Amino acid sequence: MIPEIQSLLEALQYGSSRRASASGLFSSVCGGLSPEALEKNPRLEGFLAYLKKESARFRQEPIPPLPYSLFVFFDAQGDRKRFEEPYFERRNRLLVYGLSSWLWKKPEDIAGLEDSIWAVCDEYSWCLPAHMGGKSRSPTAEMAASRGIITSPRFDNSLTIDLFACETGLALAECCAALEGALAPAVLERARKEVYRRLIKSYLDYGAFQHWELLKMNWCSVCGGGLGAAACYLIKDDYMLGGLLHKLLPTVDRFLESFAADGACVEGLSYWSYGVSYFVIFADLLFHRTGGRIDLLKDPRFEKIAQFQQKCYLPGGAQVYFSDAENSGFRLGLTGFLCRRIPGVVTPPPERAMKMETGNRGHFNHVLRDFSQALRDLLWTESREPPPFRAEPLVILPDAQWLIASAGEISFAAKGGHNGEPHNHNDVGSFIYYKKGKMVFCDLGSGQYTKDYFNENRYTVFCNQSLSHSVPLINGDGQKPGKEYGAFDCRIGPGAEMVLDMAGAYGAAGLRSLERRFVFDPLRGGLRIEDRFLFSASPLPVIERFVSLYPPRIEGMSVYIDTGDSRTFLKCSLPAAPLIHERNYRDHYGNEITVYLVDFSFTPETLELPVSFEMGS
Repeated sequence: MIPEIQSLLEALQYGSSRRASASGLFSSVCGGLSPEALEKNPRLEGFLAYLKKESARFRQEPIPPLPYSLFVFFDAQGDRKRFEEPYFERRNRLLVYGLSSWLWKKPEDIAGLEDSIWAVCDEYSWCLPAHMGGKSRSPTAEMAASRGIITSPRFDNSLTIDLFACETGLALAECCAALEGALAPAVLERARKEVYRRLIKSYLDYGAFQHWELLKMNWCSVCGGGLGAAACYLIKDDYMLGGLLHKLLPTVDRFLESFAADGACVEGLSYWSYGVSYFVIFADLLFHRTGGRIDLLKDPRFEKIAQFQQKCYLPGGAQVYFSDAENSGFRLGLTGFLCRRIPGVVTPPPERAMKMETGNRGHFNHVLRDFSQALRDLLWTESREPPPFRAEPLVILPDAQWLIASAGEISFAAKGGHNGEPHNHNDVGSFIYYKKGKMVFCDLGSGQYTKDYFNENRYTVFCNQSLSHSVPLINGDGQKPGKEYGAFDCRIGPGAEMVLDMAGAYGAAGLRSLERRFVFDPLRGGLRIEDRFLFSASPLPVIERFVSLYPPRIEGMSVYIDTGDSRTFLKCSLPAAPLIHERNYRDHYGNEITVYLVDFSFTPETLELPVSFEMGS
């Protein structure tokens, strides 16, 4: 809910009368917690040890350079990693030195932070080359000119605002607020001026909508929330801050609009965590900046959204993820905060929490680069262990068309939806099958982000195609991308049962309907999949595909998959000899992974082909 202009201004003026400085606002965010108190929290022991270890390592290593040759490498080669590894290593330095300086006030940490801030301020842009429109020369000016806008110096490529520009701006603004009396005045002044120039002024001066203002996904929250939070620290004038927030709040509201009534995030759980983190960070800062007069967390839509995370965790700690989500953990700080503020939120299995000390250095690891999220992991992590997690045996998300069910050591998840979702894969009707916490039949999640991953070649990437999902192939072809290609007549229930017509996802001439029915037996823990193909003219060849990260073994007409501590069978109702293919792909962090494709092929002789599959112990 967006406050009216007058009430927004009055709330800001009320907050200013109580707390005028950035350091005062930071103290409010800390809620009276001192660094000494945080060191006594046993659940932060590994986190604090990591900070000490990494700050010592950084003192022995130079700040990685970001030369022009790396800046243009993405445009030339389509590789994001070469630039982004040193870029995010610099952000990790801000995180480590910033938190270490605030916690322990060691001169060597403060000196390291000052050098890190100075280096970040020297960067040509805080935006990633991958988010600059695919050109290394002023795409924003060209975009503006194409819309009939008079170009000016403000349409400078270096001022492009993306997720990571906003992350960086908030990190600098918050470091300055936390260490106002410790950092050199020249460093404070330069950092604040750069945040103002690159984010606040750039945003206010831009003569058109930023593309992220029009989205309904995590970008609305991360860009809008990060920029708004930095402004809360840096803009003292209530009228100026009110004007910026009045322009920005509809974008943050669009983030809440991106969720349907069931609260599901079809981008996947890792993107839910990213977007919700920045929504909460901004909402909390605005709450303190207005003296408690504006509380975005009281929006009635947010309760279901906040509960989504726990619905994606299964017995044994396994996690449900579709689309471009990662099999990452949950943020202890964010989750603890939500548990205290939002009714019905519970903490997932503690062993699945993100751990600073064991994090992957991949560019999308939100632990190892982001000062503001990591700060809140310190501030918001409860010292006592949460109650034991009990997964819901049946989760139905009717708007997202997800079904998640568990019985004993077996769980499964299935989805309908359409092929125009944010971070979409062509995966209508796909499913995941778990046994003892391991994915027997899998969703691969996100692949390695390259230039082709987010352009017109997206569906040439293996993990985004139907070919990498457990769905049928019709006449050798998979599903088509686009919102118009999706499930029809999706019905979930009674019990752990889901029925949908998938024919619309293929757009195949001659395919009249493709009804897929999932039936999960909570007593036996087995899963039955029933497919019924109806053709309007000549029948088409069909391949029923099942995808696993474990090597399958054929025994007669059945397939068996051994995960080390369990064995699962897959049996077809028709006499069809299964074939197994191996395929390699690169996961999100660039690791080469072997995936196994189990195919059952059929050449129907009539216009109707009913076939079913059983899986279980």
